[in-house]
Amino acid sequence: MRRVLVFGTFDVLHRGHIHFLKQARRKGGWLIASVARDEYVRTAKRREPFHHEGERITRLLETGLVDEAYLSDEDVGSYGVIVESRPDVVCFGHDQSMLRNHLEAWLKRRKCEIRTYVLDAFHPERYKSSIIIPPKNDE
Repeated sequence: MRRVLVFGTFDVLHRGHIHFLKQARRKGGWLIASVARDEYVRTAKRREPFHHEGERITRLLETGLVDEAYLSDEDVGSYGVIVESRPDVVCFGHDQSMLRNHLEAWLKRRKCEIRTYVLDAFHPERYKSSIIIPPKNDE
């Protein structure tokens, strides 16, 4: 059974996330999610997470679309989750090009033969967390 890994914040689960997870599941039989830590959300998205990291993992697992969920690595870019979860495939959202480029370079340096895919967006003009939960102004 092929193991598929996805990365995301999954703060407020919406139809775009569901579409993403269903597409990823079709790439293999076992779906694993690496969920961004609260501190990463604060730093990268410049806002407090709507749901704390543990709750986001629980909500993901409750969808029935994810078989395993882990918190992302504390050391961003270390990809311990790759070593721990041993995926055959990694799927990226349409808006995760920086993560994809960084991870593919990391895989190449380590001579890891893990296939990667970029999945189609589902109405990104409506179903994108940055639209649903806009960042707070620092004023």
